[in-house]
Amino acid sequence: MAKTTDTDHMANEHLAIESDPRWQAAERATQSSMLSRAPQLKAILLFIVRQAILHPDNPIHESEIARDVLGRRSDFNSDVDNIVRVQMRHLRKKLDLYFSSEGKDEKVKIEIPLGAYKPVFSTQSQSPAAPGIPAEAGASAAADLPAVPPMPASASVALKSSRRLPRWAFAVLLAICALLLPLGIFLWHRTQAKADPLMQVWSPLLTMPDSVVISVGRPFPEHPDPAPSPNLNISQHIWRSEFSLQAVSAISQMAGFLQTQKKPFRVGASDVNTLADFHKRPTILVNANDNQWTLLVTKPLRFHFASGNYIQDSEHPENRDWHVDFNQPYMNQTEDYAIVARFHSPSTGGPVMVIAGISSNGSEAAGEFIVSPDALAALARQAHASLDKDFEAVLRVQVVGGNTGAATVIAYQFW
Repeated sequence: MAKTTDTDHMANEHLAIESDPRWQAAERATQSSMLSRAPQLKAILLFIVRQAILHPDNPIHESEIARDVLGRRSDFNSDVDNIVRVQMRHLRKKLDLYFSSEGKDEKVKIEIPLGAYKPVFSTQSQSPAAPGIPAEAGASAAADLPAVPPMPASASVALKSSRRLPRWAFAVLLAICALLLPLGIFLWHRTQAKADPLMQVWSPLLTMPDSVVISVGRPFPEHPDPAPSPNLNISQHIWRSEFSLQAVSAISQMAGFLQTQKKPFRVGASDVNTLADFHKRPTILVNANDNQWTLLVTKPLRFHFASGNYIQDSEHPENRDWHVDFNQPYMNQTEDYAIVARFHSPSTGGPVMVIAGISSNGSEAAGEFIVSPDALAALARQAHASLDKDFEAVLRVQVVGGNTGAATVIAYQFW
C-alpha cells in the first residue's frame, strides 16, 4: 500500500476546502467592496472558516489568530495587546454589511457570534447550523417524516363543490384583496423596520428627500485657513482638506451603510459649512472639539462637550471623570470618551446624528457603533427603550498603542 505523505494530506485538505460551499462563500466575501481592501480582515476570515471546516469540533482561540494570521510572537498576551478583538469587531461589522447588501443572495451566510472566534454558517431557508456542520445537512430530516395519505377522489370532488363561490362573491373577494394588499405590504415593511435596530436609528435620515450632509471637524482649528481664492496652489488646497485618519474611518463606516441604502450624501469641512447647509436636511456631525456645529447642537443635551477635554453630565456637573489629558504622550493614552446621538435639532430643524469623541479614537469608535446592529440592539436592551426615540449615549473607548479598541456604553438618555 502506498504511504500517504504530508504533502498528499495537505493536497487532499485543499481539495476538500476548495469544493466546500462555506469556503466558496468566504472567498466571495473577501472579494467584495467591504473586504477587498482589508488584507488582515480577509486573512482572518479565511483562517477561521478553514479551521471550522477542517476541525469542526475544536474551538478557535484568540492566540491562534494572533500568531498564525497577524504575526504576533509566541508570548502574545491578549491583556496587553487587544488587536484580535479589535479586528474581529471590524470583521463582524463588515460581514453584517456584506450579507445585507452585496452578499444578500448568497446561499451560505457567515456570522461570528459575539465573544467567539468560530464562525456559524446558515442559509436563508434554515436556522443557523452548528459550527462545522453544512447547513444542508438538516434537509435529510424531512425524508424521515411519514407520508401523508392522498385524499380519496370522491372527497376531493365533494370538497370542491362545497367551496365553489358565486361569481359576484369572487369579484368582491378580489376587490377586498386589492384594497388590503397595499396595507399589508406597508404594515410588513413597518414591522421589518421596527425589528431592525439600524433602520430604527437611521430611518429619520433615510426617509428625508435631501441628501445627507456629513460635516467633519478638522484637526487644526487653531490655524485659520487662507481665504478661498482661485490663486491657492495645490499644496495649500491639500492642506485645507486634511482630516484625521480616525475621522475618515468613521466616515467610511457611515458612507458604506448609506450606499447600501442607496441614500446620497456629501462630505464637507465643519469650518466651511454654514447653518444654512443643515437647514431641514439630514445631518451627521463628526468630531467634537474641532467641529463648532457639534458643540452647538449638543449644548442643550444632558451629555455635552465642555472645556474642550471632557464630557459633562448636566445632572451631575461635578463629575469630570469622562476626560482626556491632551498633555500626555500619544502612545500612553488608554481611554477616550465619545457621544453618539440621533435626535431632532431645533437649531437645524431636522434630524441630526452626532459621532464625536473627545479625541479622534472616540470618533472612530462612535462611527463603528452607529452602524452596528448588535451594539445598537444592546443599547436598546440596556436602556429598556426604543431606538425610534431621540437618544444620546456616552461611550468609554479603549485605546491601545494609539489604536481604537472596544467601546462600552456608560450612560444614555432617551426622550
